[in-house]
Amino acid sequence: MRKFAAIVTVLVLVAAAPCFAQEQDIAVSFGLSSRGVDYYRAGKLHEAKVILERAIELDSRNADAQTYLDLVNAELRLRARGMLDTYQRSDELRRESEALPQPIYRGEYSDNPEFDRPVHIEERYEPVEEYEYSHQPQIKPQTEPRYQYPPGYSEDKIKAIADALNDNIAPGEIKGEYKMAFGVTGDDLIWKDTNADHVERNFRVIDHQFPKANTFDKRVYDRFKVVFDTNKSEEGFNFHSDITVDPWSFVGKTEKTTITGSAGDTTEIELKYWSGNRSTINETIPTLSDGDDIDIPELKVVDGRVVSTSVNDTWGESFSIPELDIDTSFQPMRELWFDYNTDSYKARAFLFGLEDQALSSDDPLGLSNHHIYWEPSPWLDEWKTGNLNSSAASFTRGQWSSDLSTFTRESEELKRLTALRGFSFASEFAGGSELQTTFATPKGLWQEYDSVNAVPGAIRIKTPINDRLTLGFIDTFRIGYEDDKADSYNNVFGVDASYDLNPTTNIVGEIAVSKSEDDRSDSTYETERNGTAAHLAVKRGTTWGDARLAFTHMDKGFDPGLASYRQTRNDQYWGRHIHFKEPIEYSRWGSDPLRYEDIEPFRIGDGVDVGRDAVNFRLEKEDALDGRMKNLIDYRYVRDSDHKYVEGVFREENTLEINPEWTSKFLFIYHDLPKTKGGIDPIIYDADTGEFKSNAAIEDGKDPSVSTYSLGVEYSPSEWDWISVFGIYENTNDSTFATNNYPRWLLNNISFSTAAENGQQIRSEVPFLYSQGFFDLPPYERFNIYRLGVSLKPLENLGIDLDYTKNDFKFAQSMDNNMNQFSTTFKYKFNPRLKGFLKYTFSRAYNLYRLNTSGDLKYEKHHNVFMELDYNVTEYGALVIQFGEGSIDSTSIPGIVMSPFGDFYPTLDTQHILRIYYHGVF
Repeated sequence: MRKFAAIVTVLVLVAAAPCFAQEQDIAVSFGLSSRGVDYYRAGKLHEAKVILERAIELDSRNADAQTYLDLVNAELRLRARGMLDTYQRSDELRRESEALPQPIYRGEYSDNPEFDRPVHIEERYEPVEEYEYSHQPQIKPQTEPRYQYPPGYSEDKIKAIADALNDNIAPGEIKGEYKMAFGVTGDDLIWKDTNADHVERNFRVIDHQFPKANTFDKRVYDRFKVVFDTNKSEEGFNFHSDITVDPWSFVGKTEKTTITGSAGDTTEIELKYWSGNRSTINETIPTLSDGDDIDIPELKVVDGRVVSTSVNDTWGESFSIPELDIDTSFQPMRELWFDYNTDSYKARAFLFGLEDQALSSDDPLGLSNHHIYWEPSPWLDEWKTGNLNSSAASFTRGQWSSDLSTFTRESEELKRLTALRGFSFASEFAGGSELQTTFATPKGLWQEYDSVNAVPGAIRIKTPINDRLTLGFIDTFRIGYEDDKADSYNNVFGVDASYDLNPTTNIVGEIAVSKSEDDRSDSTYETERNGTAAHLAVKRGTTWGDARLAFTHMDKGFDPGLASYRQTRNDQYWGRHIHFKEPIEYSRWGSDPLRYEDIEPFRIGDGVDVGRDAVNFRLEKEDALDGRMKNLIDYRYVRDSDHKYVEGVFREENTLEINPEWTSKFLFIYHDLPKTKGGIDPIIYDADTGEFKSNAAIEDGKDPSVSTYSLGVEYSPSEWDWISVFGIYENTNDSTFATNNYPRWLLNNISFSTAAENGQQIRSEVPFLYSQGFFDLPPYERFNIYRLGVSLKPLENLGIDLDYTKNDFKFAQSMDNNMNQFSTTFKYKFNPRLKGFLKYTFSRAYNLYRLNTSGDLKYEKHHNVFMELDYNVTEYGALVIQFGEGSIDSTSIPGIVMSPFGDFYPTLDTQHILRIYYHGVF
């Protein structure tokens, strides 16, 4: 890297220097430097700046010129702020550092951090007319301003204006970003087409209305974002706003309309429009008479109207949607709040806030805002009221839903567009006591601002009793409304304690109780639930490593309200494989970056959920064998609250640095499951209820247990630092957990059943899987996976990655690099500003659309080409040109959400789309 930097420096100097000898350049630079110092001491800062910059252009090693240029720039900045009216001594000045936003660096795709380390683009200015060099150089008079932006600021014009403005409004600050884009396909010129839901592995892959396996988010859109704070200091009053104009700022909806089906059933529709793909959203709505469901697809909006169409319910009854007008609105406000901070407390009233305004509690059970990283916060859930199905003589219970908050997010960030409105307060009292409280109400993207559907809130108190013992209290609630009446109510109260038995041993415990009342608007069908939860854990540091033993109980009636455990109870699929690639880092100005450290705690599940008793043991050693080995043992044992066995999962994983060149990794997982029950899937469950789905292909009494043995080695020779090689062998029968159950969970649907509960007829959904006979069934057969990766760096500015996978399990799809594939990646740095990226992938996979429609298994070949050029026009603005889809765009969040190791493929085949966009920050 040092050699490369030296070569780049020489090339830059050669390109910038006039055509005369280097010795003369140094001499002239010295003369200019002396003259610039004289101007500086005389207080003629602008003249000094021009001469000192020229001196540095001639000789970049002129340390005196650089030192005085820094002083000149600092003094000019102070003058621009009105803080310096007269000359000050240089020892009274200090250099200023650039504030946020950080510069943009694009095209960081390599797993080699040295190759992709951002190269800072030096500030360069348009030269003045050539100097007439003499013993006393003179500044030629200029008829036009020397600079097009304030002296001493960034070469980026927009950033320079923002810098000057921020200097004048300090301690206030304005920052933002802008993006301009268009796309070209063989059929069309695209100005705007984006929908983050299109990249999800959902029904579109197997639905005939969509382009089969090549559904992807085109991500072509414009954006202008301005974030303003009146006071960025730690104390005092602050007003904060985030105004963003992009496709998600333009939304609309139709009037509520009742439509009648061909058999007499009715439903009420309110189609929701957003401008990203100029369509209404696809959603599922219930019918009012029979209690069935209707799936409404995306409907194109033309001239502000939705064209008429026909849809069917679960049982095939036809409903005609008439042509409807869209009432559009403009919603640019993303964040708006008022802060008042002191040393002892912080208060905030937020009229618009994101899900990060929710209170995340630190009690052992995490009773407020506990959820997995790719889920929306439970604080964003909306209450859907129950319905009395007149013709079916039954009642469909109300429920809390995250459908819209999950669906409505931006394309390139995991930013939910459901807002929170409320108040938060945090304070520290004498003696170390802490108080946190937040009360809020969610506002959906299509919800009127003055309407309220739900009100969540939480209070957390911690107080130290002595140096060893700390007590805590938490109270959470949420209320669901129907027509301004409380239709659902939930309250959870918990008491917890933390006790340091000795310097290496800590004991924590918590007891919580919950009370819930649903469907309160109709006393006939009102339900009430009461439940308890308990947690006890011991952590101890030993010579064998850090040990932790925990027991957690949640009975069936326990309703955590503002916490979700449905996904955190299981391992993440990418956590069941060995990886030698470094996790990708998603960082983008304007939001807290989602890093691997944020999602790693969810890699291994804990088995904790409602209606379960879970025992967890973990022993972790980070520095065994003089720091050369890391070892982790993890075990969980789970029974349900009726004491029936649920699962036992043992894991042993080890990383050993054999020597500076060789590294080995070992992974063993044994996941023991009870014998199967006929007609019930032993793996896939409903995320709303936690109950396992129906699967007619499952036979009774089979063993669905799975295990994995995996070994990998990496070789990085110290003498050949331009090459590294890794190989991984995996033997497993885990075709479920380790694949995220993809693609078999796509083949699912729902039916309905009506059953008597407490003397009332209750209608409910029955989710089921179909066509599961195409996939492996318990007992699952074992198969092998072979992985080979080679990273080459034949030149300082060229990186090549080769990746090969042979998987005996042919259903493996593009969730990660465990599909059958070969890929080659080229990364080339043309110069410090320009980078290129090219990736070709050959893969083989079953045609899922054909499987779903005709039941025919066809193993097909796929070719995918993706190219990208990134040019840093300035240090705060980048021009990006992309062709195709199928690799990880370093600016797109699905990479780290789907697979944090950068091996997620949105499409299997080459997509003939060209994107060109310019993205800048200020």
